[in-house]
Amino acid sequence: MSSEVSLQINLIFLVISSFYIGFVLWKNRKLLQIRYEIVFDYILLNIIASISFSRLLYVFENLDTFKGISWSIYPYYFDPGAQRIWLKQMPWIILKFWGGEINYSGIFLGELIFSLLFYYRKGLPKKFIFYLINALCVSQIIQAFGFFITGVYVGKVTDYFIGVVYPQRFNRRLPLQLIEVVFLLLLIYLFQFLRKKGKQSGIMGIYLFAFGWLQIIVSYLKEQGEKKVDINLLQVIYLLLVFVGIIITIFAYQEKSSDLQNIQSNGRKFIDNQNSMRKETLSTSYRDYQSSYSNYQKSKPSLVAWIKRKFLSKRK
Repeated sequence: MSSEVSLQINLIFLVISSFYIGFVLWKNRKLLQIRYEIVFDYILLNIIASISFSRLLYVFENLDTFKGISWSIYPYYFDPGAQRIWLKQMPWIILKFWGGEINYSGIFLGELIFSLLFYYRKGLPKKFIFYLINALCVSQIIQAFGFFITGVYVGKVTDYFIGVVYPQRFNRRLPLQLIEVVFLLLLIYLFQFLRKKGKQSGIMGIYLFAFGWLQIIVSYLKEQGEKKVDINLLQVIYLLLVFVGIIITIFAYQEKSSDLQNIQSNGRKFIDNQNSMRKETLSTSYRDYQSSYSNYQKSKPSLVAWIKRKFLSKRK
């Protein structure tokens, strides 16, 4: 299968997965308090970001090839006796992804990084992250099927029973896409379980940690071909995701535990204040009653009043 056809098929799966995430956000827009425009912005920008990031990764991994290309401020040049040739010089050649020269693993990373930036840039509510992470897992499952069909990356040759035969390949190989799908399904189940237990605050950190390790394992099981590299740029990024996931998870659960302690302490203070106010009210009302009772005195007879009463009675 040619690189152009592989790119077209994977772009179709990328568009489908992006629309799936948009559908999830649109379906829960009232709960998440987001507008229609945000959903469509996400779909379009996610496709652009995923392709751009995968292309940039390909350029960085093949810098030796791109170093020998001449630079020009024009996106084209004239070949003697030929027509105008576009995007064959630096830096314009970086944009030329439609030849199939992209890093397909970078689609996952581009989608992930853009989604997190989109979440923080828009200032969306915290409950948005649960739906977004679950939608990302399903999106990556959809794209994994596209990667399997096109065989843009395959596993090492194996004789184990779990080996699969990729399209247009003859040897049994490790099922990398199947490993990714099973792992992502387990993550979705774990996130649903954590949500039911009220422990969803660390979902993003757990996802970054698990996704980083998943991609490290998959990159180790890939068929490397003639080019054997102990560590590459992608693996460094995956390791960074692992450490960032650990930090976010620890911070999230510590913050939640401190919030619970504050709520409990504030609740105890509120109850104590209510009890003290009730006691003070009772004691105050009792003292007021005692003081009013003790201060009550029966009016004593007065001589002037007696004379006045007698005088008036005689006048009548």
